[in-house]
Amino acid sequence: YVQDGETCNHCSLGLRYKIKPAPCDGYLKCPNGPETDASSCLSGNTTLYDKCKPCDNSCEGDINLVCSSGDKTSKGQDGCGNACYQCCYDVLLFTTYYNGCSCSANGNGTYTLYESITTVYEPAYGNGNEPPHSSTNQRGTFSSLEACESSSFGRCSGYITTGTTECY
Repeated sequence: YVQDGETCNHCSLGLRYKIKPAPCDGYLKCPNGPETDASSCLSGNTTLYDKCKPCDNSCEGDINLVCSSGDKTSKGQDGCGNACYQCCYDVLLFTTYYNGCSCSANGNGTYTLYESITTVYEPAYGNGNEPPHSSTNQRGTFSSLEACESSSFGRCSGYITTGTTECY
């Protein structure tokens, strides 16, 4: 701190004056920290330096990124205030085909609904040579054949494609 204005003489406390933070001319705030050999100046509670480390170009290679296909999305800024980008692509992982349903008697007056499906994996998934996988899944137990058959209506045909988005 440095003196701000003229001094005054207080009756019981003696000589007094106002203070303000030291100006530290030529010194800077260093958002990335100071260089190792920098000298410092204390301006109030803030330490300023005569040499600052350069900003962090953590995404320097991505600043002018060109995506051949897919979307270019922002992922923030580097330490220099430059925009960082990434490319994102929708990747199809597998398609599940519903082959049909069947109701099977359990012997105690109830029926179990079974669903037959086939999953076809895309080349982007696994090693690229994943064979189709067929399975039968239990989908519920019902008190009558009619209830089981009506529950299967509309759910045992068609397909669902499952995908994800991958970014770099």
